[in-house]
Amino acid sequence: MSDSMADVDRFDAHTPPMTTLVLRHATTPAQSHALRAPIDSRLVKEAGDDVLVAVEGPVHDWHRELRIEPDGALIEEINFRLALGVWTPLMTFAARWAIRRNRLDTAMGRSTKAAWWAPPDRLDQRGASVLAACCTLAVIGGFVGGLLGQTITFVSSDLHWNVRTQSNVLAVIRFGAILTLIGLALADRVGRRPMIRWTLILAAMAVSLGSLAQGVAWVTTSQLLCRGLVAVGVLLLPILVCEEVPAGTRAYSVGLLAMSGGLGIGMVLWVLPAADISLGAWRWIWALAVLTIPAILAVTRHLPESQHFSADVRSAAVLIDRPAVRRSWLVATIGIVVFLNLYVAPVAQLQNEFLRTARGFSATRLVLFVIGTNTWGGIGVVVGGKLADRFSRHRVAAVGLLGLSLGNAVMYSTSGWPMWVASALGSIVGGATVPALGVLGPELFPTHRRGGVGGILNICATVGGAVGLWLAGSLIDQSGYGVAFRWLSIAPLAVLALLFLVPETARRDLNEISRDP
Repeated sequence: MSDSMADVDRFDAHTPPMTTLVLRHATTPAQSHALRAPIDSRLVKEAGDDVLVAVEGPVHDWHRELRIEPDGALIEEINFRLALGVWTPLMTFAARWAIRRNRLDTAMGRSTKAAWWAPPDRLDQRGASVLAACCTLAVIGGFVGGLLGQTITFVSSDLHWNVRTQSNVLAVIRFGAILTLIGLALADRVGRRPMIRWTLILAAMAVSLGSLAQGVAWVTTSQLLCRGLVAVGVLLLPILVCEEVPAGTRAYSVGLLAMSGGLGIGMVLWVLPAADISLGAWRWIWALAVLTIPAILAVTRHLPESQHFSADVRSAAVLIDRPAVRRSWLVATIGIVVFLNLYVAPVAQLQNEFLRTARGFSATRLVLFVIGTNTWGGIGVVVGGKLADRFSRHRVAAVGLLGLSLGNAVMYSTSGWPMWVASALGSIVGGATVPALGVLGPELFPTHRRGGVGGILNICATVGGAVGLWLAGSLIDQSGYGVAFRWLSIAPLAVLALLFLVPETARRDLNEISRDP
């Protein structure tokens, strides 16, 4: 039994900070034997005797020393440093708690359980570092790419636009998908890392220059470049991550990337109140994008190239046959992204308009509704990612799609507390579709075509979203929001049907999937 525990941070000016846990156990001989055994958990795998070191895990350093005190107590001293980049301080607190709990369970002879936030499979140092770096870049991409959507009303006021001009700008910048296609296809030739680095930097430069805009053409051009370029970097992140992390952690990792991107978009809201300072204050918010450039350079400086891409380049150099893109899978996947975005785009983009006009929400109440109901979607993303990795992409996606369609159909058809509950449940259950479906593009297609296929899917998603907004607008004008979204709920069912035309990819090697007969 543990009678006292202490943990101390150590910092050496010549090395990165280490975390030390000192755990004292008053144990029986059997419990002492269990504590001396090498750890083999989701966090780390050890080897050694009285001094044990990590042979695998998301750590730069890990060693655990055991010694017996004169009073017979067993002392464990665990020194570790996580390989999670800027996320290390946050995750170190979580890791401390998980380690203390697991060692106490071991001392008491109880079975140990992985922390709820732990990935389904243990990450190694390289995979953890890549995932952490890509999550940081996803935050940056979300911030840079989300500036226009959150500030367009302030841009319009300053530059004297009407609603039609706003619509035209939003329509034209969709053509940035062509630039995205070119960039993603180029990534299959020059690599993931350089394209991620330079497209994010150029996107930040474009939106910063947009802060100097004097007219609609300037804003439109800067945002077309920004949206097209930032999409290249953001869409390459799950490809790079899926090519680096274990097979049983790909959906979980894609879910973390999605949540990081959402955090980046949310960070725009942190500075949005500054737009009320003056008519042109939105320009200072856009100019903040230039501050992301040093961060992009710092994060990508040590970001490695994908091992799968490097191996594929070597294979091509020695004329080894590479698998072709399965056309039937491509067609089915195109159908999935078209129908999914046909539904998701109007659900997301018309929600505020519905709440304001059909339910009479004030701006404050609207923000409370969005935060109070949509934030819970993160639960669905994390849980859905773990279940999709452990069991099945198809089953998790099916549950998520049904929850998404039913939740939003009820939300747009009711008012009062049922509307709030339906929105929250739709967000939680529907959140499971993010990792379950988001991982399919990187998984289904061979290494030398993943970027190009991603560009095609991005264009199809853009088209699907545009069609969905047009259909929703027509149906709402004719029959109202409730009827419109009940009809649109057919789209997630079409996604569900198409999903079973592609193979199950959970826990399978990427090369094995792409070479399926």
